[in-house]
Amino acid sequence: MSWKLDKQFSDKICNFSHDFFNKKLIKKGKPISGEWTVLATLVLVVENSSSSYEIKQVLSLGTGNRCLGKSSLSNQGDVLNDSHAEIICKRSFQKFCYNEILNLLQSKDYNSILFNIENSNNNSLPIISIKKGHSLHFYVNQTPCGDCSIFPFKKETQEKEEIKKDQNKSDEKKEKEKEDRDNESKDEDEDEESKRKLKKVKENNNNNNNNNNNNNNNNNNNNNNNNNNNNNNNNNNNNNNNNNNKNKNNNQYDDIQRTGAKTVFGEPEDKKLMGVDYHQIGVLRVKPGRGDPTVSMSCSDKIARWNVLGIQGSLLSHFFKEQIFLSSITIGDLFNHSSIYRGLIGRLLSTTTTTNTTTTATTETSSPNTIPNFKLNSNLEIFSTNIQFQCSKLLLELDDQQNNKSTSSGLAISFCFPNQHEVTIAINGKKMGTNQKNFSAISQRSSICKFNLFKLFHQLLLVIKNKNSNDGSKENEKNDQIILIDSLLKSNYYECKHLSKKYYQEYEKLKEFRFKNWLTNSPDLEKFVLDNQTIENITNQIKKN
Repeated sequence: MSWKLDKQFSDKICNFSHDFFNKKLIKKGKPISGEWTVLATLVLVVENSSSSYEIKQVLSLGTGNRCLGKSSLSNQGDVLNDSHAEIICKRSFQKFCYNEILNLLQSKDYNSILFNIENSNNNSLPIISIKKGHSLHFYVNQTPCGDCSIFPFKKETQEKEEIKKDQNKSDEKKEKEKEDRDNESKDEDEDEESKRKLKKVKENNNNNNNNNNNNNNNNNNNNNNNNNNNNNNNNNNNNNNNNNNKNKNNNQYDDIQRTGAKTVFGEPEDKKLMGVDYHQIGVLRVKPGRGDPTVSMSCSDKIARWNVLGIQGSLLSHFFKEQIFLSSITIGDLFNHSSIYRGLIGRLLSTTTTTNTTTTATTETSSPNTIPNFKLNSNLEIFSTNIQFQCSKLLLELDDQQNNKSTSSGLAISFCFPNQHEVTIAINGKKMGTNQKNFSAISQRSSICKFNLFKLFHQLLLVIKNKNSNDGSKENEKNDQIILIDSLLKSNYYECKHLSKKYYQEYEKLKEFRFKNWLTNSPDLEKFVLDNQTIENITNQIKKN
């Protein structure tokens, strides 16, 4: 059976990711008691000839939920600007890609878990493609920050759930006074009860269940009982509702899940009205900062961009045959299919989106001037899971023993296959153990910061050049390729990115079509080059191989 037809696929991806985090990763960097974090993984799935599939390997992993403020950014590329789990996971995957391509080029016998290398023509770099039947699946234990996390809900429903939760917990405390604390079956019952409550909230928030919710939640409205989806759609035009309007229409929601991500300059600002009209939807946002404002785009926006440009990024686009797209995304806490579809796909299908948060939908149009002229990963499968990550914020906040005073972990874990594990400090973007004295030391730079990924890019170019220069029989044939490599080797980080013409052609199309207000770092922050000592170290390493 194909993974697309397996109704348990999302839970399998979730359990596979959790097992990897719990059993394969060392303890270093994991949250301690009372701390929560976000977990993201990129999982390889291989389909067999018999139409079955195998969840093969976690290729990369990230944890974290913080990012640097604007004043903490570096013009040397030596800090991690964004330590949200989704971004750490993606950058770790890019590191994995460099390592795999290097292994393919340096050994004819190397069998990559994901890639094939193809012959290139006389004016291009080696061409890398994904093996047939191999697909990449993203998991994150809670909805990405930004547009995906904005969806309406019925406050009354949540209040009832809170009352039930308090009553159940009160009963549990009384039972614990009489029974042994080590009763494992009771612990399991509590876990299952929490999952059921969370599932109820998610179901009430899911736009696909609007009709069922109407039958239960419209008792306080002056409406008939014959509401249906068409009635709900008629309410989409009422964007400026106030509390009195709720009794005049069929709107079944009275509040909205809110995000701390702020709208980008040039985008419609949040109205910040009562209830469902607090936020604008479908707009670009930046991650919230702690005092110092950030320029890091929200994870919803970044993942949406991956659906056009791919997760390989601009530098690796020099080598890949086409964009690397995700085949699916599985999300845990605060899942709402409509808002996630809107945030990742729907708003890229047209140039206009509705601002009525009661629908969480994107307005589609077939007008010729509003159809995207870029390749969009519209086939991305969106899945949910009710299996909770043990270090999730929502789970800790449901635990009375923590007195609702859980705090976010200040550390971020990055992992890439086969065994490269690293811990960084989210508030300064450097390796764990960094202090004022060693802050500028090369050894304290994360392996996935811009500088070190650029270093891998540089190493890859030198390996290709060295391989071609040793192949005397093809010296003339490869002349154009060597010229291209020399041009890249002389360029700084910013220039090498923008020399990936195909990538930036698609990027400009995306900006013109929908994301014109996308915040980019100042070019001055990306014009760094590798120092002579680093280049010498790379050269010596290549000679050893």
